Amino acid sequence: MLALVNEVRAERGVDPLVRCEALDRAAQDYALVLEDWGNLSHTGPDGSDIGARAQAVGYGRWNYLGENILLRSFTHIGVGTSAEAASSSRYWVQVFGADGTC
Repeated sequence: MLALVNEVRAERGVDPLVRCEALDRAAQDYALVLEDWGNLSHTGPDGSDIGARAQAVGYGRWNYLGENILLRSFTHIGVGTSAEAASSSRYWVQVFGADGTC
C-alpha cells in the first residue's frame, strides 16, 4: 500500500510518505472497529475522530491528520485492514499524519 500511495504522490509531484508504526496501529484498530460495526465512517461508533484515535496510540505533537487525502503536508502513513475470513467485506484504513511522533 505504501508503494502505491507514494507512486500516486510522485505522479503529482508530492514528497513520499514514511510508514509510521503508531499510525499503523491506529489504522489497524479502526479497520477492525469498522468491520465489527459494519459501517464506513470517519467518526467511530463511540464518537471518536482521527485525532482521538491517533493520540490513543501515541502519535503525538502532530500538525495535520487525515484519512484518504492527498495533502502535501503529510509526512507519515499508517495502514490497516480487517482480514477476517468470515466477513463479507474487507475494510481498508489509511491514516496520514504530519510531523507527529512515531
